[in-house]
Amino acid sequence: MLVENSANVRTAFSIPDHPRLRRLVGQNRGTVTMDVTSATGTITSVTNKESYYIKYGNQVTIYFTFTVANNGTGATYITVTGMPYPCSSTIGASGTAHNSTLGLCEVWVAPTFSTFNIRLYTGAYPAVNGDVIYGSFTYFVNSTDALLV
Repeated sequence: MLVENSANVRTAFSIPDHPRLRRLVGQNRGTVTMDVTSATGTITSVTNKESYYIKYGNQVTIYFTFTVANNGTGATYITVTGMPYPCSSTIGASGTAHNSTLGLCEVWVAPTFSTFNIRLYTGAYPAVNGDVIYGSFTYFVNSTDALLV
């Protein structure tokens, strides 16, 4: 979390992490194992995959980054599997991502799915060889999925 001090300098601080505190505020967090593919064609190599989530009640936020080392024949949009909880059955989700060379991307999740998709805001395919893609999005889970793990 970033906080601006009296000198207008942003500094990072961390919230104490303790299992009892997480239960008290209804928080759950962890890492996500991602599988990155393309909607059509095949991405040859994806490296540096990192992601984690923070869950408060039935709200989940995922932060992610990966490098498309070799795009191969990947096309249309990128699909990422491995969300820790499926999206709510009534609403989907959207968010933003950034590509290191191509710019702003959109992220979307369909209701009930455990995958998210990425494309450029222009609707074009979001990657070429060596591109780093990173971003975050928040979604909601059904109340039965919102129980602390």
